[in-house]
Amino acid sequence: MRPAALFLCFCAGLHAQPSGIAGAATNALTHEPLSGIHVRLVARSANGNGAAYGAISGQNGSFSISPMPAGTYILIPEARGFLYIPKNNPGVQLVTLRPGEPLSDFKLEMTPRAVILGRVTDENGDPVPNSRIDIEPLSGATSATIMGASGGTTNDRGEFRIGGPPGKYYIKATPMTTAMHMGMAREIRLDGSVESVYATTYYPNGASAAQAAVVEAVAGTEVTGIEIRLTRGRPPMTISGIVTGIPDESADATVNLTSIVDSRSRSSMGTGTGPDGKFTFPGLQPGNYRLYASYSSGKSQLQSRAVEIKLDSSDVGNINLALAPGAELSGTLEIAGEPPGSKLPEPLTVRLFHVDGFSFSGTVEADGTFRITGLAASKYRMEIAPLPENAYVQSIKLDGAALADQELDLSRGVRGSHLKIIVSRKGAEIAGNIVDKDGKRVDNAFGVVLLAENGKEISADLRSQHIARVEPEGHYVLHGVPPGKYHLLAVEAFRFAGQSGDEDLKKIVSKGEEITVKEGDRISRDLKMLTQEDLDAKQ
Repeated sequence: MRPAALFLCFCAGLHAQPSGIAGAATNALTHEPLSGIHVRLVARSANGNGAAYGAISGQNGSFSISPMPAGTYILIPEARGFLYIPKNNPGVQLVTLRPGEPLSDFKLEMTPRAVILGRVTDENGDPVPNSRIDIEPLSGATSATIMGASGGTTNDRGEFRIGGPPGKYYIKATPMTTAMHMGMAREIRLDGSVESVYATTYYPNGASAAQAAVVEAVAGTEVTGIEIRLTRGRPPMTISGIVTGIPDESADATVNLTSIVDSRSRSSMGTGTGPDGKFTFPGLQPGNYRLYASYSSGKSQLQSRAVEIKLDSSDVGNINLALAPGAELSGTLEIAGEPPGSKLPEPLTVRLFHVDGFSFSGTVEADGTFRITGLAASKYRMEIAPLPENAYVQSIKLDGAALADQELDLSRGVRGSHLKIIVSRKGAEIAGNIVDKDGKRVDNAFGVVLLAENGKEISADLRSQHIARVEPEGHYVLHGVPPGKYHLLAVEAFRFAGQSGDEDLKKIVSKGEEITVKEGDRISRDLKMLTQEDLDAKQ
C-alpha cells in the first residue's frame, strides 16, 4: 500500500452527538481580520466519502459552524492570495470536536502567498515558451512547506509566475520537447541541421539540484529576476530488438518496458511487435530499464525472461526476448503443530506478486498442497490470504533453503522448484488506546499504528510492516504479530502521505517505542500520538 493511500484507508467516521466551531480569520503577518475566507471542515469515512461543513468569514473575520456532529475533521480554509500553513503538522490540520463541547475562539491565521517571477531562455538568451516549471523544497523541508505551491508553464515570452507558501526552493524548467520525447520517434532531418535538445535545467543553469541556486520566497512579496538558461541535453535514445517464439506468425507479442529508480518501478510503457517480431522503444532518456515480452492466446500463455538494461549514451539494440511457457511452482502449506496434510480451517490462496505489479496465484487444497502456473523467471513477493486470526507465516523454504523474508528470487529458473510454507496460529496480539499527555483516551479518526520490525528495511510502500487503523473511539488492535523486536508508534496517517523517501520513514519509525514480542503474547499498550515536535526532536 503506497503511503498516500493511507489518507483514505485509515480514516474513520463521526460521532452523532452535536458540537461546533467558531473563531476568527486573520492575516498571519499583519494580524488584521480577513473577511471572505471560506472555512471548510471535511470528514472522511473508511470508504473515502464524508460530510463537509463550511462558512464564510465576516467583516471582522469571525466565522461559526454549528451545530455539527462531533468527530475529527480536516480543516481546509481557502482564499485568493492566501494559504493556510498548519503549525506542527505536515500539510494537514486536524480539528477534533468533542460531543457537547463546541470549540470557540479558534484562531485561523492565513499566510499571504509568496510569488516567484522569472523566465526561461536558451543558450542565446532567446525565450523558450511552453516549458514546464516545477519547484522543489530544500532537503529536510516538511510537506507543509509545499502545500498549495504551484508550478506552471512559460508563456510565449518564456515567462513564468509561481505562487506558493514562503520557503526555500530549487526551481527547474523542462522544455516541452524534452517532456514529449518519451516514446516518440527520433526526428529525421534532411537539410543537415541538428535538432536542438535541451535538458531539464535547475536555476540558474544546473543539471541537478546539487548545482542549483536556492531561491527564497517570502510571504506577501514577489521575487523577480529569476532566469533559467537551459543546458543542452543528450538526444533521445532507442531500445530495440526482436521477440522470438511467437506461435502464431499473424499475432503480436506484447513488450513491456519499465523505468527503474532505486530498484522500484517508476513508470511503464508497452508496445506490440510487428509481423517479424521486432519492437522499438524510441525517445528514451538515460536511465535503468527492465524489459520483457509476453504472449497470450487462448490456453497459450508465454513470457520471456526480464532483461535489465542501462541506457547511457547510445542506443541499445539486438535484444532477443525468447518466449517460453510459464513454469509451474509446486508447494505445501502446513499449520505448525499439526500433522502434514491436516485439513485447513478455510481455503487459502498463495499469491506471488511480480516486481512489475501483476500476480500469479494458487489455491491451497485441503491436504495443504498448491500449484502456481505460468511463472516467468523473475523475482516475486509472496502473500497468503486469508490467514486465520492471529496467524503468521513462521517459515518459508524454497527447495530446502530457508528464506529470511517473503521475497522469492526465481530469476534463475522455476522448473522443479518446491515451496514449503509453515503457518503458526500463535501470533501475538497488541491492543490499546490512543491517549493524551494525561493518559486519557482521545478520539482520532485519522490515526494509524505502525509496528516496524528492527533490522528490516523500511519500505516506502510499508507492505512489510504491521499497520492498524485507529478506530473513532481511539482504540487499535494488531493481529498475527510474529515474535521479534519492533518499534511501535502511533502517528497521523497524513505524515506517511507526505513522505516519499525511505530515509524519511526510517526517521519516523525510529521515534517509536521499542518492544519485544514473544509467540502468543497478548500485549496491552496505550500510545500517545506522535506530534511534529516529537518527530523533529533529536534522539
